Amino acid sequence: MNEPSYPFSRVDDRFVFEFDSISDTKTVKKLVEFRLLDAQIALYNLALVDILPDGAASDLSVSNNQDMPKVLATVFRALLYFFERNSQAKVLIQGSTKSRTRLYQMAIVKYLAEVEHKFSIWGFIEEDFETFVRGKNYDGFIIGQK
Repeated sequence: MNEPSYPFSRVDDRFVFEFDSISDTKTVKKLVEFRLLDAQIALYNLALVDILPDGAASDLSVSNNQDMPKVLATVFRALLYFFERNSQAKVLIQGSTKSRTRLYQMAIVKYLAEVEHKFSIWGFIEEDFETFVRGKNYDGFIIGQK
């Protein structure tokens, strides 16, 4: 993926990364967090959140910074960093809304040819998992290294 991305830094010894989304009118601090869901199968949840002015984290806020491709490229770089240190892990990606899940799906489709040699990607609908198929709408995704 050759999209421009924001520089990010690791917050502490957990897998939480922060970066700033920057537009002409504002800067929004964002976090990418990998939270362990199931240690037995090394399944982590990926969360992308905005840090609100009061310090609270929100996965529902809309920053409208007109930089979504750059934000998604930054999330992807954080994902690569995470996998470098957790090669056996699987990562669950599911938007906080259906439209956000759809946005993640569009990003997967856009870059699938570039990443499918390195990653296994599964889509799920309710409780049914399958290898990711273009053109099918999923409720979420699981990504792991091959």
